[in-house]
Amino acid sequence: RGYLGVLPQNPQSMFVKKTVKEDLYAMIGGKKDRKSDEYSIDMKKAEAIEGIVSLTNLERLLQRHPYDFSGAEQQRLALAKVLLLRPRLLLMDEPTKGLDAEYKEELGKVLKKLQEHGITIFMISHDVEFVAEYADRVGLFFDGYEVTSKPAKEFFAGNNFYTTAANRMARHYFPEVVTGKDVIRCLKENL
Repeated sequence: RGYLGVLPQNPQSMFVKKTVKEDLYAMIGGKKDRKSDEYSIDMKKAEAIEGIVSLTNLERLLQRHPYDFSGAEQQRLALAKVLLLRPRLLLMDEPTKGLDAEYKEELGKVLKKLQEHGITIFMISHDVEFVAEYADRVGLFFDGYEVTSKPAKEFFAGNNFYTTAANRMARHYFPEVVTGKDVIRCLKENL
């Protein structure tokens, strides 16, 4: 507690209660404001829940059953539960699985906020577009070993196979581009 948080590939594996609110409180030892192994800080539990709910945009879902949610909503709830542990290192297994583009962008913004608060994020993902947009550093593993590790832009711009669609399409004109935003920026600069 307080150091490592793990967001599994299947968020449903984390749901144990009948409503989102109950599930969140269960993560920190219930509603009573007392220190425990699950909750060792001075902040009132209601304030902690309110902050996490706001960060993960769950306000309108508090009284619903977690299994009634879309994939993105389940992912938000699972992330909220993990964040209540106040981890310094967050491990995420395929965090964008089943998410639409809108929620991927929302998740990316949440991850950037977490980084600003000093949380180190380690993602395992096949979603190269998301990783290129939001990761600082990328490593490629094969057969249990790290093959390479580089800053994200350098990794994707210099890779022929594991790269983004934007890089594949524009590399002959702008070899350093990795994301669609990079392509737009280069086009504007060169017009």
